[in-house]
Amino acid sequence: MSKALVPGVFDVFHIERLNYLLAAGRQGDEQIVAETDASRQSFGVELDDSAQAAEDGYRYLRWQHARALDELDAQLFRERASALWKKRLLFEFCFVLQPGAESLLADSIDSISRQYYDGWRLSIFARTPSPEDEFTREDGPVRWLRIPGRAAPEEFINEHLLQTPAHWVGFFECGTRFAPQLLLSLSDHLAIHPEWRAIYADEDTVEENGERRSPRFKPDFNLELLRSADYIGSLFVERNTLLAAGGYSKIPDAADFDNALRIHDAVGDSAIGHIPDILLHTPAAVGARAAEGGAAEALREHLVRRGIVGEVFQGLVEGATRRVVYRHSGTPRVSIIIPTKNRLDLLRPCVESLLGLTSYPDWELLLVDNGSDDAAVLAWYDALLARHAGRVRLLRFDAPFNYSAMNNLAAREARGEYLLLLNNDTECIHDDWLEAMMAHAQRPDVGVVGARLLFPASLRVQHAGVVLGLTGTAGHVFINALAHDEPGYLNRALTDQEYSAVTGACLLIRKSLFDEIGGLDEEALRISFNDVDLCLKARRRGYRVVWTPFATLLHHGSATQLAGSVDPARAAVFQNEVNAFYQRWAETLADDPAWNRNLSLAETTPAIEDELAVPWQREFHDRPRVAVMPSISASVAEYRFLAPLRALHAAGKLHHVAICRPRPGFERAPMPVELARMAPDTLLMHLPVDNTRCLALLRYQRANPEILRIYSMDDLIHQLPPDNPFHRALPAEVMAERLQIGLAASHRLIVSTEPLAEACRHRIDDIRLIPNALDWAVWGELQSRRRRAPRLRVGWAGAQQHAGDLRFVREIVEATRREVDWVFLGMMPEGLDSRAVEFHDYVHDHAAYPAKLASLDLDLAIAPLEQHPFNEAKSNLRLLEYGALGWPVICTDILPYRTDDPPVTRLPNDTARWIEAIRERAACPDALAREGDALRAWVEENYRLERYLDLWLKALLP
Repeated sequence: MSKALVPGVFDVFHIERLNYLLAAGRQGDEQIVAETDASRQSFGVELDDSAQAAEDGYRYLRWQHARALDELDAQLFRERASALWKKRLLFEFCFVLQPGAESLLADSIDSISRQYYDGWRLSIFARTPSPEDEFTREDGPVRWLRIPGRAAPEEFINEHLLQTPAHWVGFFECGTRFAPQLLLSLSDHLAIHPEWRAIYADEDTVEENGERRSPRFKPDFNLELLRSADYIGSLFVERNTLLAAGGYSKIPDAADFDNALRIHDAVGDSAIGHIPDILLHTPAAVGARAAEGGAAEALREHLVRRGIVGEVFQGLVEGATRRVVYRHSGTPRVSIIIPTKNRLDLLRPCVESLLGLTSYPDWELLLVDNGSDDAAVLAWYDALLARHAGRVRLLRFDAPFNYSAMNNLAAREARGEYLLLLNNDTECIHDDWLEAMMAHAQRPDVGVVGARLLFPASLRVQHAGVVLGLTGTAGHVFINALAHDEPGYLNRALTDQEYSAVTGACLLIRKSLFDEIGGLDEEALRISFNDVDLCLKARRRGYRVVWTPFATLLHHGSATQLAGSVDPARAAVFQNEVNAFYQRWAETLADDPAWNRNLSLAETTPAIEDELAVPWQREFHDRPRVAVMPSISASVAEYRFLAPLRALHAAGKLHHVAICRPRPGFERAPMPVELARMAPDTLLMHLPVDNTRCLALLRYQRANPEILRIYSMDDLIHQLPPDNPFHRALPAEVMAERLQIGLAASHRLIVSTEPLAEACRHRIDDIRLIPNALDWAVWGELQSRRRRAPRLRVGWAGAQQHAGDLRFVREIVEATRREVDWVFLGMMPEGLDSRAVEFHDYVHDHAAYPAKLASLDLDLAIAPLEQHPFNEAKSNLRLLEYGALGWPVICTDILPYRTDDPPVTRLPNDTARWIEAIRERAACPDALAREGDALRAWVEENYRLERYLDLWLKALLP
């Protein structure tokens, strides 16, 4: 464990100290800062439709790559089958063949045949004869069931459902393709959710060439959204449940939608499960799911079955959405509560719009004044109360501003059955806004109702629901991203639906429920997150939180709060409330059922989370999970964790994912809520000394204590030599402080050499030393030709930070250039005539690096290092790479190159000695070749990666 405790991540003093240290390192880091600023500025640039489509397509490709299955995944599925499944299920795919859809059906059959799980059958309902004799076999997996000429397809299908041996059935459009793991995934989830009686999954669109696009990442079951739009699509249903619900739909142009509603009516919310993974691929040619007329009919029948009085109308997205207007016999009183102080310029338009544009008949207004001292406001109060004595009351709150306490005070004084929390900087713009909210609020299963809020000047969306975890705690989706008439992702900006929370700027709740859950938290959440907390408490008691776009108001957006200057005390209060809210709801924030874990929490506009996509399924913890954050060096990442992790994954020992790989203009580390959503067992961060990752590590210490935090280090970062190009950008004192902070926030340190371990022993207790090693499947197969030229080929390979190491080589090259051919890769000593040597640019793609290095075909390699602490702490990796290629080596006599006594020639950095050694070897090529063979044998015996996998596994796990 860490040697010293780090103050809490949100401790203001500590953050100020860390920010000072981070700023101290920026003086020599102007380029990185400029790139980062440019990147941040780019987020404000609106892309045109084609550019946005290209960006979305790229992100979806990255997501697909991260989620791609391999042979091991199939093995894991099989292992889970034996461990989890209590019953071997039989699934049936059902298709109603329409004329002309034969080729689409063939695509579906081909897709089903590739399922990893063979417990399936396929039934094709058609009016035409079977094209294949094998489809008519009673015992075959594919059966062609011919519908009699006058029979209705749904009646014929329901007769079949009474006879089929299948446990689960699904109805699909011809042309639908299925992920190979679909049935295994269904069985896995049913094993841990025996209460499920119907299941749907995410899906995308597939082109004729197999290209996938337009993913539909859906929320978990959301009744109000389903009533508004057929977001579920096709689903698998437990056969007996479907029969009990009336069988296959008798509304042919809205069968999926009708089936979903009837199944819900039979089994309820909790029996309809959602798998947040793309398991279905629908051809673009298939088109819309439900015709408008059929969907409205299905919805009306659903309301009748539920005993709900309501009317069905066309929604705001023509042909795609619907609106249910719920009818109630009474109009109970609503108490509208507005906390306020001064700011008559905001309050007067708000109140006047209420008085002039609220057609709902029974409401009262409670103004909670927090010590207004503006004479104009006080005079306006007197006039308002005189004109509207029966409707408006003024309450005094003579204490420091406490939004929760002010609303609680008014709630106690309220005479209404419902409370409407309203900000003083809102304005009504249509008179039936409160009717629209009360139509939902009076439903017995609804606890809270929220409205749509628009920015006054632009009429762009400000509030269209609160998503848990968004921007770190809870955020407004679509904020400032859509015009008031744009439908947004899955049409969700213009449809009634359930969210986990809505904003308190306009929030309606039954007073009895408000009292039952204790109102707003006026102790821990005096100003912020009290509205979200209120909604979550209501949901915890089983009530729905509904957001409706049919109640729309203007909202300036915390104008009263923003008017004052932001001082440190206010910032500290806010941060304390963030802490309290996060600790209270941490588990809930990580997986909002109204959202989808494949959508980003870092962006308020719905976007695919490609940077943090994980290959594992969070519900099934069959292998340890390791997430790594590499440094900017691809080669360091490869040797220090990517190659070992790949090998451990291939051996079935763990899952792994590399996240937030640095690139120009990009700085990102997961927010704590994102890390919780990923749910790794271990987080390994390589040298998190940059601004972004250093702060992130501190946050994880506070917010993600269940995750093992491992610090990885392969360089003495706080003792960079003057010739290193990062010396100015990474001042020693700043790096030492950041290293201290990072290690104190970590559970464990992994290093590559003993000097690195020794340098950190006073900072952290748990240190694991694992040397660099080579993946012999890559390096062992390489061939490098020796003696390909008349003269000896002598060379060096490396990156750009070795100017000091190569300085003394210049004289050696000058002295021997007419006797040997010099070859350099990546960097060359200054001042040499490039025409006199062979030079190759550095290969940044590490996958191509080993082959490129081998292509140099050296007869002799050199490995010079300056004598200073930074190099003394380095590993012998250079010798390993050279040795794997069978190259003999002359190197500096320094600690890294003495490790395990390799068969190389070690010399002091004396040019005469090096020149003499090169000439001796040029004279004896046979002996030189034997030296190379001996070094290769030494590397193979001592530094094959497989030798160290057990060490890596123990180091990566608790």
